[in-house]
Amino acid sequence: MWTARLLSGDPVPLEDHDELRWLGPDELDSVDWLDQDRPAVVEAGRRLEAGATGAGARGAGAAGAAHGGA
Repeated sequence: MWTARLLSGDPVPLEDHDELRWLGPDELDSVDWLDQDRPAVVEAGRRLEAGATGAGARGAGAAGAAHGGA
């Protein structure tokens, strides 16, 4: 599990993803995660909740990527 802070620019999805967006801890369930991603999403949610008291609105987030079909 890695954490990061976006310093500048706009992230773009990789070739195997349809979408990339910042999610707050209360939005993590809004993505249909792959089964193998779910444990990491749970841990990311825990870390976001723990750090929410000192982070700015855009200071912390989880990158949500919707996987393309095929």
